[in-house]
Amino acid sequence: RVDLLSGRDREAHLNLPYWVSQIASTNISHILKHQDLLPKGVNLSAFIVPIKVACRSIASFMARHSIAPQSLGVLSLDAEGNDADVLLAVNWERLRPPILIWEEKHIAAD
Repeated sequence: RVDLLSGRDREAHLNLPYWVSQIASTNISHILKHQDLLPKGVNLSAFIVPIKVACRSIASFMARHSIAPQSLGVLSLDAEGNDADVLLAVNWERLRPPILIWEEKHIAAD
């Protein structure tokens, strides 16, 4: 994640847009794609703080919370640059939500 208060150049955070502190991804290259949107001289990597987070599949999340696959009306996915990986990991034979929403901005055409 990006933490504006823990960056090596703490004064530089005053020049950053509000959305910078909202960037998070399991893929550091996804975060660094935002570098060109920042003012010159601000090094985004100085504000990146690696943290460990628990990850689970959609199926294990649903099982843990007793959500039956047939009861799912909408599946909305925003995996911060990892949407394609999540979509490919789902067993679509078992899970068939009538509405599926995902961010295609970061999904390659191939």
